[in-house]
Amino acid sequence: MSESKLARRDGSAIGGTAMELDGLVAARVSMDEDGPHGPSFTLKFDVPSADRVAAFTTAHAGVRVQFLVDGTVMFEPRLMAPITDGVLVARMGGGDQVERLVARLRVPGATIALRIAH
Repeated sequence: MSESKLARRDGSAIGGTAMELDGLVAARVSMDEDGPHGPSFTLKFDVPSADRVAAFTTAHAGVRVQFLVDGTVMFEPRLMAPITDGVLVARMGGGDQVERLVARLRVPGATIALRIAH
């Protein structure tokens, strides 16, 4: 897995230490804004992508990462632990932010990437 100056499928550069996340098989959003942690979303990846996610997140556990959709930073969480089961769960600041993210993910051909925040 190459992490430096990773390119999207269309050949454009993501830049920085990054990986494109393909192989998305399921996405779910929880809008429990009254809960203790606010709204969240869950993304599940196929086995080849899950293996790449595990390698990337193991190498970078504990650091801040940027979650990008089509090259736009949607949010910047701290990677608390390696993601070894192919299921990425993230909590976000507010319902509007989650709705914007979901709208971007629904666009056919949307690219998803993780990049180390600097």
